[in-house]
Amino acid sequence: MKKRIAILGGGPAGLALARMILRDHKSEIDLWVLEKRDYVGGLAASFDYKGLIFDFGSHRLHPATNPTILKDMKALLGQDLLDRPRNGRIRLFNKFVKFPLDPFNLALNLPSSFVAGILYDGVSKRFRRQPTNLDSFAEFLLHGLGATVCHNFYFPYARKLWGIDPEKISVEQAERRVSANNFGKIFKKLLSKLPGVSKSKSGRFFYPRKGFGQISEVLASEIRKMDGHILLSSSVNRIFRDDAGKLAVIFRQDPSDHQPVGGDVEQIDHLDFVFSTIPINNLIEYLQPSPPESILSALKEINYRAMVLFYFILKANQFTPFDAHYFPGPDEIFSRLSENKNYYNSRKPEDMTGICMEIPCAVGDAVWSSSDDKLERQILQQLARAQLPITAEIEASFSRRLENVYPIYNIGYEQDYKMASDYLISWPDIISLGRQGLFMHNNTHHSMEMAYRAAECLKPGFIWDHQRWQGYLKEFATFTVED
Repeated sequence: MKKRIAILGGGPAGLALARMILRDHKSEIDLWVLEKRDYVGGLAASFDYKGLIFDFGSHRLHPATNPTILKDMKALLGQDLLDRPRNGRIRLFNKFVKFPLDPFNLALNLPSSFVAGILYDGVSKRFRRQPTNLDSFAEFLLHGLGATVCHNFYFPYARKLWGIDPEKISVEQAERRVSANNFGKIFKKLLSKLPGVSKSKSGRFFYPRKGFGQISEVLASEIRKMDGHILLSSSVNRIFRDDAGKLAVIFRQDPSDHQPVGGDVEQIDHLDFVFSTIPINNLIEYLQPSPPESILSALKEINYRAMVLFYFILKANQFTPFDAHYFPGPDEIFSRLSENKNYYNSRKPEDMTGICMEIPCAVGDAVWSSSDDKLERQILQQLARAQLPITAEIEASFSRRLENVYPIYNIGYEQDYKMASDYLISWPDIISLGRQGLFMHNNTHHSMEMAYRAAECLKPGFIWDHQRWQGYLKEFATFTVED
């Protein structure tokens, strides 16, 4: 009798895992991927608008991707996996400077007082008392980088991205999200940009010709070729054990992602494993019998930052030659602007381009609840003030809303997350992984690496290697976000 596996979530992590399991055990299993949206890719999906390809925000496949994964992506995508130079800008002190940061560009464009402040902080650090305990994002970065960089860059950006003061953010956020979190790392990073020092892939990225979502689409195609099942518009309602002690998943299949009620109730039972890439708090809430009240209370403290994505379709071949602009300051509600046409290096369709504005927010707040008309007026005014006005005719504008984007590491969240993850151990045939499943702020290649490692832990005879997985979890905790 074949083993039965369900994977919750059809983003890169869930699809990569499904492909790996089917590759290794195709004749031995029945496998289902359940995705609540009516498309694969999750946060890393793409969509088409009159020949323009858009992502849900800015996405890249970084050269730091695990070599095995990168080799697989090159094999699956072939010539559609483009090797592209990075060409971004960041707004600092009312000026745009090159991003990733370049030492010459910084020296030429930023105020001398800022450069002097950085140098002072670096020298004076040697004479400051070494703190014994750094509990917050603010304390960690102030100690590592000094006040100049923190107050002019990292702290305003943190407030924008996560919606809370840096003093209330866990130190773990600085360790995982800020790759250059001390002077030694900053100088090493800046020096790596110098001619003759930079590595061959420094300042470059990989990007699929048909949008970042093409990665998920080719993975989905491979899964279907191996007789795996991908069920779209399928929202999980409940997970429980049947009379034989096997897992069962109850889900509702809706006609589309935009109709969250109605539809037919379906069930997949006699499951040997459920792998989940959905938010860990949602996963545990689906479990029956219901978890203890202490666990449910802990889940309320595990929160994710939401995002409004606002798109402009412009009657112009190009808005700017830059792929992305970053806005860390408080004067703009958006944190990043990306122009996808520059990512996949196309001039078609001619006389039309599109830009995407990423606006961090909380579900239900003023930004989330704003009308598109109001958001458009606000964005246009702020772009003009930032000396990046839209002068081309706007053919169309629209928004998309994403609920669970960035994990929020409040001080003390570790205890609540540990309670949740420890509770899952009592369900040894349910494994949580990916950015949302492990509550880790990471890149797509990190989530895919988690999937590859999970596949390795499924030993012959379909025995889960819990000890090996625990070792991998410690490895995942060392992942640092690539900017």
